[in-house]
Amino acid sequence: MGFLYTRSKGAQCSLIFAKAKVAPIKGKSLPVLELLAIFLAVKVITQVLRALTLTNIKSFFLVSDTQVALSCVLNGKAAKKNIFVENRVSDINRAIEEINLKHGVKPKFRYVPSLDNPADLLTRGITVSKFKQILDMRTRVA
Repeated sequence: MGFLYTRSKGAQCSLIFAKAKVAPIKGKSLPVLELLAIFLAVKVITQVLRALTLTNIKSFFLVSDTQVALSCVLNGKAAKKNIFVENRVSDINRAIEEINLKHGVKPKFRYVPSLDNPADLLTRGITVSKFKQILDMRTRVA
């Protein structure tokens, strides 16, 4: 599950995009699934930046609760024995460079513990009103 939202100078947040994807039937490890989530986020950001041509985006953050996937992306390296992971890391880095060239902005990657990850709240079963309450509280703090 991923969210894309904006935050203005006045700290007002607006949801732009949300996406959930079911894990593939073929068993993939959790770090690989998290890497795929980062890949999906980068693809979505590319599309959103294309659509927001009139908006001046100064920075954006990609947040993950998996340090292994973040480490692969930030180091630009993956285990040489896993071609699939190596290709996804290359795809992510290529897309980031393309975003930087076309829009003059590079993502800042951040780690968030699973308990603080709003995307994970929905996988645990939560009401919409409680979810909104938690998001409002967290955006005021951020």
